[in-house]
Amino acid sequence: MSYASNGCWFAASCVLVAGVLATGAAGQAGWQIESVAGMGGNVVPPALVFDGQDRANVVYGDSGGVRHARATGAGAIPGWASSVGLNLSYSLGGGPVYLAAVQDVLYLGFHQHGGRTPYGYLRVFDGTDWQPYVTDSSSGQPPYGLVTDAAGQPHWVMYHSTTGSVGYKVYTYAGGAGTYTPLAMNVGSPVYNRYDDDGPLLQGGEAVLDAGGNLHFLQYLDAGGGTLLYANGPLGGPFQVDDNFDPSWKVKLGLPSLAVDAGGTPHIAYTEQWPTYGLKYLTRSGDGWASEYIETGGDIGAYVGTSPDVLVDAAGQVHVFYADLANGLLKHAVKQASGWQIESIDTIGTQATGGVLAGSLSAAIDSTGGIGVAYYDAASSSLKYAYMVPEPATLALLAIGGLAVIRRRRA
Repeated sequence: MSYASNGCWFAASCVLVAGVLATGAAGQAGWQIESVAGMGGNVVPPALVFDGQDRANVVYGDSGGVRHARATGAGAIPGWASSVGLNLSYSLGGGPVYLAAVQDVLYLGFHQHGGRTPYGYLRVFDGTDWQPYVTDSSSGQPPYGLVTDAAGQPHWVMYHSTTGSVGYKVYTYAGGAGTYTPLAMNVGSPVYNRYDDDGPLLQGGEAVLDAGGNLHFLQYLDAGGGTLLYANGPLGGPFQVDDNFDPSWKVKLGLPSLAVDAGGTPHIAYTEQWPTYGLKYLTRSGDGWASEYIETGGDIGAYVGTSPDVLVDAAGQVHVFYADLANGLLKHAVKQASGWQIESIDTIGTQATGGVLAGSLSAAIDSTGGIGVAYYDAASSSLKYAYMVPEPATLALLAIGGLAVIRRRRA
């Protein structure tokens, strides 16, 4: 089924992609694609979030610095307002940008480097311009995750040692003071200071709040190999920490992604660099983790799965978006009882032509159940946006309030 009559016909930059999954799953609407901005160099993966009016907001980095583009409407092919530059004084680091929304107010956290030292910055968008977010003087560490709670209060995870203890902490600034809640202490440093060819994809973590207000956090650790750290608990702590699951030597790449379903179960997607060169999926199973491959077949010069993003929709279905840099494709995988069903959304250029950041992306679900994906297309040197109209079954669930939607960033 196509939705060409739903706005696509008037947009010269629109491409309609047949939306039936490659293995024949029915009911998926077509993807509608438009260019958002030209790129002067892919620096960091973008961040996407929907505001209170279901307008897509994308923050991304190019050779000119950090920029923000806002859709002028909701749904497919919305059109875009001119990007807003943040006019920052330090070069943008290779770490990710984090974006969270409270209605139409946006919070942004990101890394920058002064020399080889990482710094953390936070900004708030009031609807017209970006302003510095007030923090105390000791909170200038790079963020590794950013969330907003039910009251609209932002919280971010940082790797921090100023208060005399080393490790990950949840930082909150409220009432004129900052608080540091221990999250995972003395577990090894984050991967944030690599300057080799894969440096931009060996950095960053992700934080998510579940329906009960509990924080879930995922991070790669630079512990001489490739280990994952996962922690969860209430924002005020204490947190349960698993700091060495799915271990192997230098196997993880591509900014790990985390989503949490309505029952509080975490879902993880990440790229395995060696030896399989594929996209891996993990979920909590009892006291351990169950893992499987979504797709394999890449190599050191053509990764499969870089910068994946995992979502859980209102019906509890798991979606994973990722770049196949061996074949130059942006892909969407849906978990079914029979296995993963995969479709290609767009052509994006290969790793040979666009580097490891080709196809870097961020995905999110709006309040209607529609899915948006912001991604770099190295083939056209542009930032693009793809939107899939929600399935009728999803709209029905939302109309009757049947299931809660877990909204998350690559935020």
